[in-house]
This record gives sequence, structure tokens and C-alpha cells, in this order.
Amino acid sequence: MNPCTILRLTALATLAAAGSATAQSEIRLRLAQSIVLHMESILATVTIENGTSEEFAVGETNGNCRLRFDIEAEPGRLIARTDVPMFRRLAVIPPFKSATLEFDLLRLYQIRSPGSYSVSARLHGPAGMLVSGRQFLDVVPGLEVVRIAQTAPDGRRFTYQLRTLGRNRQEHLFLRVDEEAAELCHGVFDLGAQVRLLTPLLRFDRLGRVHVLHQSAPARFTHSVFEADGTPVQTVFWTSTPAEIQLRRTEDGDIVVAGARPYEGDRYVAPPRAQEPRRPPEPARPERRPFELPPGYGPNGRRIEPRVDSQP
Repeated sequence: MNPCTILRLTALATLAAAGSATAQSEIRLRLAQSIVLHMESILATVTIENGTSEEFAVGETNGNCRLRFDIEAEPGRLIARTDVPMFRRLAVIPPFKSATLEFDLLRLYQIRSPGSYSVSARLHGPAGMLVSGRQFLDVVPGLEVVRIAQTAPDGRRFTYQLRTLGRNRQEHLFLRVDEEAAELCHGVFDLGAQVRLLTPLLRFDRLGRVHVLHQSAPARFTHSVFEADGTPVQTVFWTSTPAEIQLRRTEDGDIVVAGARPYEGDRYVAPPRAQEPRRPPEPARPERRPFELPPGYGPNGRRIEPRVDSQP
């Protein structure tokens, strides 16, 4: 057989093997919600399929696989990273196995303004550069229902907002807690579906706790309680009518639900997940070590094709 023919076959076999390894490995991205309220957590799930015989050690600045998110506010304008670490430790994926990782993109990237965004994930590693499908995200201000400024017992002053947003074919009520002087958003909490027969009520007890009462179903009312800084305390369901139910202050300064009886379904539910305070102003982007691509890859992340001499 001609030596040049052998060389061509060898190069084709190498390319085929590389293509097969890449095809067997995959990265997928899913957003929990395609529409979120401004400063609400943006939960993303990344599934990585390792179709190679080599272990994946996934990190951001270390490991043999580097994970990145590309978030664009408009074509060509990428959203910068915050200084929050993406990984506490490497995510190890054995050969021919898969893993699902969860992230809050609001903590990781400077998504600080309402608008439309596109999101994709990419992984650089032994299988080359893997890119997920593009997801689209709308960050909206919602409709403000109530806004109250209140000084907590420790002297800090907070602003509390009740806002609504359409989600899953229902209108949902949200509580947003801001500490204006420190420029901190302590969290945006989904209080659940809302029926507009009762205007939501917001009250404060002697300890500075926040009480929100809203109608979540035709015969069900939701009483949500938070600490002054937005830390969730509890959620309780009640049965009544909009004309009878109310939040009443006791002689001791506590807030109780009056004119209602306990809901017969799931009376107690887990409170919303506590969120770490976030600064609406964009923080400075930290310095990062440059990422070095594996041997055989160009600066654009693409595998360098073997050169085949066509001359005999």
C-alpha cells in the first residue's frame, strides 16, 4: 500500500476517534424558570455526560474540565462574573457516567438589570469543547402591590416590597427585602399563587418579623412569616373568606391570623429557601488565572486538525 495512503487512513482514523469521543460526551443546560423577578434567584441545572474513558474533574479554575456560562444581554455583550466561587470542590464524573450540577446564576454573574438574556454552558476538557443549547431568560420588575420602609429592632432600615408576576399560568406573589443603606438585596421570595379577591396584607410584629397574608386558592389563605432581614420562618395555611380573615395585633405586639380556621390540607409547608444578601451594584470582577487548553487545541477552543500532505 502506498505510504501516503497509509498516512491518510491513519489521519482519518484519528479524526474519527476524536469525533466519536466528542459525540459521546454532552452537556445540557436547563433553567428552572424562563421568566424571573428582578433579583430573584436564577436556578440553572447542568447535566454532563462523560462518554470518554477518562475521569472528568470539573471546576472553574482547576481540574481537567473547566465549566463556563456564556450569558449575553445582547449579541456580543457578555455578562461579567461576580467574585462568588462557582465550585466549593471539584465535581468528579467517572468514565461513561453522568452528573447533574445546580447553580444560582444570579450569585455567579452580574445580572443586575431587568431585560432579556441568553444563557449557554460550555465545558473544556478531554472531550474537547462541549457547548449546550442556548436558553432564553427574561428578568422583569413585576407589578408592585405594596412598598413599606421599616426600621428593625437592631437599627437597620429595610424596604419591603410585594410584587406579582405571572408564572405557570398563575399569578404569583413575591416578597423582596432590601437594606437600602448597605445597598443589599436580602432576597426575593416566591410566596405562591395569588387569587385577587383579597388584597395582600403586610404587617410587622414586636420582634420586627414580617407577616404577609394573601389568598392562594378560593378557600385557602397563606400566612408567611420572615425575620426582619428576610430569613424565612414559617408558612401556614388557613381557611376563611376575604371579608372575615385579617392580621390582628395582640396586646403583646404579636401578629396573629383572626377570623379563620386551620386549613385541612397541608397546613404547614417548608418556608422558602433563605438567600444570601446580594448587592444590586455591580461588584469588581476578580483576577483569574488564565485557562490553558489541553494539547491539540487552538486559542478558540477547537481541536487542531492533523495536517495531511496530499503529495505522493
